[in-house]
Amino acid sequence: MGYDFNPNFAETYGVDEAVIIGMLIKLSDIRFKLPTHRVDFVNVDDKTYVGFDEMDFEELAPFWTTKKCFEILDRLVDKKVLVTKAGRKKFYAFGDEFLNSSKIKI
Repeated sequence: MGYDFNPNFAETYGVDEAVIIGMLIKLSDIRFKLPTHRVDFVNVDDKTYVGFDEMDFEELAPFWTTKKCFEILDRLVDKKVLVTKAGRKKFYAFGDEFLNSSKIKI
């Protein structure tokens, strides 16, 4: 997986957060699949949620600890960029406020 980010997201939310947003945009594209197919996708309330566990981050972001990845995700939830659903894994989707303001298409 390549790592890129939108400089506007980096300025608004932080570089780490912008990298995670970029990852989620790629993962939301149904054409992109992880080689190990560990990431789960669930559709709820017209949103596609992406589910992660600790093993996923070893593959997705080997340059960060799992703890760091979940801290970044939690900050994005606090900033209302992401919304969550609990389950066997923790699931994340882009929040409506972020989607409306950022004009990204998921």
